[in-house]
Order: sequence, then C-alpha cells, then structure tokens
Amino acid sequence: MKNCFVVGNGTSREGLYNLDKLKQYGYVIGCNGVHIEATPNTIVALDQEPAQTLWAMQRKRGFSLITRDAKTHIIKCNGIQIGRMADIAKGRCHNSGIIALWYALSFIKPDCIYLIGYDFFRPVSGQPRNEMYTNKYITGLSMYVVNGVETLARDYPTTHIERVGAISSSDVFFFANTFRRLKFSEQLPREFSAALAGKRKVG
Repeated sequence: MKNCFVVGNGTSREGLYNLDKLKQYGYVIGCNGVHIEATPNTIVALDQEPAQTLWAMQRKRGFSLITRDAKTHIIKCNGIQIGRMADIAKGRCHNSGIIALWYALSFIKPDCIYLIGYDFFRPVSGQPRNEMYTNKYITGLSMYVVNGVETLARDYPTTHIERVGAISSSDVFFFANTFRRLKFSEQLPREFSAALAGKRKVG
C-alpha cells in the first residue's frame, strides 16, 4: 500500500516528533514552518514570507517547494506551474493545508493519506494557540478548512483519507455531522507512531 503523510502545524500533533522518519513509510508533505524540525519530501508555502525563507534553504536540504504567485495565483512546484488557484479552489479553502492535500491526491496518488496536525476545530477555553510555530490562534479556521478537505475527499472517492489527532467528545459530534468521506483516529497506526517517539529536534 502506498502511503502519504500530509503534515499541518496544528497543535493536535504535539508529541509526534522525528517527523523525517515517516519518509521510510511513505511520501511526506509539510506546510510552512515544518522546516524548523523536519525536511519533508515537499513543503507547501503559499504566503510570500515563508516561501522566501524556504527558497533560501531548498537546495541545501533537498525538498520540493510548492508556492503561489501572488499576482496570477498560479501554483508552482520548484518554479514550474502545476495548477491555477481558480481551478483547484472551486469555492474551497485555499490555504497551504488544502493545497498540500490537493498535491497529494493529484500527483502522489497514494492509496492512503494521513492528515497530521489538521486542526478543524477552535481551541477550547484556556488553550492559547492552534499553530505550533507562531503562537497564534487562527480564527475562522474551522469551517473554512473543513469544506475544502471534505470537497477534495469527495473528488477522490477511492483514496483512504484519515485525520489523526486527539479527539474530544464535542469533536466527535462535530466530525460526525460534518464529514462523510474522512476517517478519524486518535493515533497513527503503531508501525508509524513508534518511529515518532522521542524528543523534538528543532533547528
């Protein structure tokens, strides 16, 4: 079975370290600040600031880089056009996480995709952030991302897509009444999760 791991930066992936070890089990796509602690096969950075940072280190670290032209909204991989935002989005959310999932489905074409660090829900009271590297709370993330993920999942009905991360009772209700195509689990399968144990490597 061909696996793909799409790594967002939501705090639901706290405790999953050594992300580079996932590459022995499948293709790994990360978003934006994931470069702080890992070198996925591909990194998606649609905003100009993280994209410039990643261009500077791409050749040395050997990952593919997906970016967006701010004027034309053309999506490029290593500078070569692979899509247009208008064709990809079609009313969906078009943040880095959605483009990462689109790239996985359209180009990697795995049998199974695990979404790690995809936080579809707002933080509970007292939780200060839902983005691991910037310490900021991204408002409005919930339905914006949900609609994009669910729509893409329906477009590829034969691909198993599973969101991995802690699930509370309120989340279960939300997921059950929102998603039809996605599966949900609190942990990766054991053969993958065992590789991620240990301490975070940053820098």
